[in-house]
Amino acid sequence: MGLYSALRWQLQESCGRVGLKCDDTMPELELPISSAASIAIFRIAQEAMTNIIKHAHATEAELSVVVTDEELIMTIPRQWHRSSALRRQGGRIAWPLSMRHRVQALGGFWSLSPGINGKGTEVQVRLPLNRIQVTAV
Repeated sequence: MGLYSALRWQLQESCGRVGLKCDDTMPELELPISSAASIAIFRIAQEAMTNIIKHAHATEAELSVVVTDEELIMTIPRQWHRSSALRRQGGRIAWPLSMRHRVQALGGFWSLSPGINGKGTEVQVRLPLNRIQVTAV
């Protein structure tokens, strides 16, 4: 099934359960990504979608994957307010630890930033290709 097909399936499945409008943007060609990285990326997207469904009160969901010469960038914009969806601890936002650990285990970075026009929150995961891509032998 390939990573992009699996991500599309996850997005459609999640949205279909709760009646959200879904949209995705992904490269046409699959990258040769290790199975461990594919599973981790899928789980990151799955966790983000679960959080949207549980907490965001959203009407739509998006998932975007872009591949550059050096990294895979997955972006998931959200229509929610940080205070309603993310737990605060000591004045700091506590993002789900499992997502953070998966990204860090792949040598990547994740960030939260305000969504378009300051509405909602955008999650971005940046993973270096040299850590996730399988090279031909």
